[in-house]
Amino acid sequence: MTATDPAGRAPELHLEKTTGSPPPPDEHVLRVMVARLQHLAASTQAGDLSATTAAGLLAVHVLTCHGTAPPPPPRHDVRVQRVIELLHANVHTALKLADIAAVAGLSRFHLLRLFQQQTGETPARFHLRLRIELGQGLLRTTRVSITEIAGLCGFVDPSHFSKTFRRHTGMSPSRYRAALRQ
Repeated sequence: MTATDPAGRAPELHLEKTTGSPPPPDEHVLRVMVARLQHLAASTQAGDLSATTAAGLLAVHVLTCHGTAPPPPPRHDVRVQRVIELLHANVHTALKLADIAAVAGLSRFHLLRLFQQQTGETPARFHLRLRIELGQGLLRTTRVSITEIAGLCGFVDPSHFSKTFRRHTGMSPSRYRAALRQ
């Protein structure tokens, strides 16, 4: 559609066909609506309400036929939400998949499938990410030793914490802490 108004007259609306593509199935409806809008714009008797109504109908028609609705917000299954709460509450300890599945009331297989479907990661990766994020927070906000932070994050020894931390952040815990001081 193009609109021109060189001399202050009501703009003239045109539907332009694109070459190489078939006309849309609802072209007739669009032509009728455009003609009605042109008539209303040119008529001195037409009120703003009529033009607004016609424009609204055209917009609704175009959006209904050619628009796409945004995807609905993700909803977590109650059982997955229960597992997420459990993982947050036990971020400082290692948890077994069988124990997590029991809390959800699911088999291990179904828990893995459902959790990954809704969060994009397995419960183990989710929990590990929470533990690393806790470690990052402690490194940022405290002067506690890395050995103590490893224990607070549920790691058995500091070397396992350091190796896992490096894999997730790209740097060792001590280098991470030093980079924050600069």
